[in-house]
Amino acid sequence: MSLKKCDECGASVSTEAPACPKCGARPPKPTSRFTLVVGGLFAIGVAQAVLREPSTPNIAAAAPSASATPSPRDRQRGEVAMAVKVIRKSLHDPASFELDDATFMPNGAGCYTYRAKNGFGALRVLRAVLTPERMLVTADQPAKLFAPVWNEYCAERSGEALTAYIRQNVL
Repeated sequence: MSLKKCDECGASVSTEAPACPKCGARPPKPTSRFTLVVGGLFAIGVAQAVLREPSTPNIAAAAPSASATPSPRDRQRGEVAMAVKVIRKSLHDPASFELDDATFMPNGAGCYTYRAKNGFGALRVLRAVLTPERMLVTADQPAKLFAPVWNEYCAERSGEALTAYIRQNVL
């Protein structure tokens, strides 16, 4: 049996005593192993989220540079095509990437539908939007972030099909 100080009043208390004899304060309960494991997993998740690259990169720098000055529309079209490389590179298994549809919208946005394997090996159909401001928003982000962007720029709209061009020249 050993003695320790009471957290409340500082008096010496036996480690086996149910309460401090001077002030009556009960000793704190020890942290359970379950709580330590859950806390550790949470800390690992936070560290991974902080240390990994952002999932909404700015695509403007990914467009190829040409010696002739392209028109703003051609430059936007090229950025929409090059965004496919960024989408592919951001996947868990980039080799599983299959482009289903890529459309260049009149508003300058790019809308993509593609297939890729997730961490469990299941092939999923996914979507992404390259906004006119050149921010890439993917369906892997929370629905409250992705759905409004998809609805604003892509849903029930038509544009220039770039799928064949991308498959031939970019992938």
